[in-house]
Amino acid sequence: MGEKEQSFKDFYEKHQVWLNLVFVVIVAILICCASVVFMNKWTNHGMTEIVPKVIGLRYENAKNVLLAQGFKVEADSIYDKMAIPGEVLDQSPKENESVKHGRTVYLKINSFYPEMKVVNSERLLHISSMQAQNLLQAMGFTRIKIKEVVGDNDDEVIEVNYKGRRLDSSMKIPISAELVLVVTFNPNKDTEIDTLSVDYANNMIQDSLLIIDNDEI
Repeated sequence: MGEKEQSFKDFYEKHQVWLNLVFVVIVAILICCASVVFMNKWTNHGMTEIVPKVIGLRYENAKNVLLAQGFKVEADSIYDKMAIPGEVLDQSPKENESVKHGRTVYLKINSFYPEMKVVNSERLLHISSMQAQNLLQAMGFTRIKIKEVVGDNDDEVIEVNYKGRRLDSSMKIPISAELVLVVTFNPNKDTEIDTLSVDYANNMIQDSLLIIDNDEI
């Protein structure tokens, strides 16, 4: 064994604890540096993109534009009868926002078909037309018409029609459908109410005249 090798061996044996500690510190520093580089690469640190405007485009076109710039795309749909089927109605993040490269852009797409719902027509029967309309509007129906027929009660829903036929409670219909509420009115009851109203008004006038006469006395 040479003198240099013997000297190194003696030095290592004499300072073994400190040398091992230095080695551990060096390895730890290297691991930290490698982790930082890896995380920067993984999270695209420092890399940003400007979000393009895709509102108004068809979904496929909007998707291709976003993917070409490195974005991910997720879409949800609603139905708007005033918009074009498949048209992008909203986006998040908004246009011209600066975001990390590879971020997901969420799109709201106008559905090709209106949403379908089951209407429990039994819940709409034997209530007032206003109550029935409120229930339907809460479900999203906006095209509601009233058809009056003579009946025993005033303002009572006795039937719900869709496309000229009685609505089946288990039937799915589009949210854009026109629904007709068949509502009863009682002409005899109206006459009685009018008569009572006139009598009540006459009594009020007579009472007023009596009060005026008493004040003058």
